[in-house]
Amino acid sequence: MQVMKFDMCYICLACFCIYVSGCERSNNRQIAGEVEGERIYLDEVDGMITNSLYEYLFAISETRIIAANELINLKVLKIEAGSRRISVDSLLSMEMRRISMQETKLKYIRDNALQGGVVDERNPFKLHPLDTPAGAEILNNSYQKFLRIRLVDELRVKYRARILLSRPQPPQVDLTNVTSHARGNLKALHSVTIVSDFDCPVCREAYPELSKLFERYSDHVRFEAISLSSSVTPPILFAECAAKQQKFWEVYGYLYGQKGYDFNIDSLIAQFELNREECKSCLESRDQHKIIETDMNRLRQVGIEVTPTVLIDHRVYHGPLTDKAIGRFLDDLFKETPNPGN
Repeated sequence: MQVMKFDMCYICLACFCIYVSGCERSNNRQIAGEVEGERIYLDEVDGMITNSLYEYLFAISETRIIAANELINLKVLKIEAGSRRISVDSLLSMEMRRISMQETKLKYIRDNALQGGVVDERNPFKLHPLDTPAGAEILNNSYQKFLRIRLVDELRVKYRARILLSRPQPPQVDLTNVTSHARGNLKALHSVTIVSDFDCPVCREAYPELSKLFERYSDHVRFEAISLSSSVTPPILFAECAAKQQKFWEVYGYLYGQKGYDFNIDSLIAQFELNREECKSCLESRDQHKIIETDMNRLRQVGIEVTPTVLIDHRVYHGPLTDKAIGRFLDDLFKETPNPGN
């Protein structure tokens, strides 16, 4: 019943998209409302909900991809078991035992830094030491799941399994006149743009995951950073002034990497070895303040108002802000349109 609900939702939204595109092609704009004789057109209404529409479509496509992967996993297990004339349960028992000889439980604990304990997915806020019954059970379940995944990954490669479902494409956001700072592969075909605010708690929580993403893909992706806040804050202003002395990324990493920081301009100037006079002049410059303010207004004009917002190839990404989730999205993107030379 739940699957049917998803399908109906997907069909309705898809029809809506077709209808919207049809309206845009029509010479006669459909009227959505009227105030004192002044018309409000349907394409104007649709423009306000574009990101919400694609967020729903993205969630539906992700659900389908998860289900498709699960079916593929079952299929490769059945094919392998059939080729050996044994049951799937026998295959799992035999092959997981083989993999455990190489990937031991001790190695699994070490590789995943579990020496201090494990958490139950149903209650992630409580740490269970490994020498407790609960901790031992959680560890064993997690380890068995790991072994199964390793086996399935081997079989997916062996039987050339792949997902052919494509994700919906949100509209590209025009960031041409917005100041950004780039690192990684500056000539890469693909880009990850992170719009964030140094004073945003969610941005701070996402920073470690986005840092891991950069470490994994810095050779293949252009990473861009843009600041957005309700006003020009001292940290944003300081980062932009540091950028004039090629110290933006050092300041960016410091401000997001600290649980709390003492925002003392003089000590920060000394810490990052900035030219004091140039930095002070920039911080006091009304022109610099105006540039940042203009950039943030431009972001709002193109529909970006929330931090953190991640864009991939200048299209808003609607998935989880984790290294693994965004990494999977990038890997799929590389298969469709690989970087030249990668």
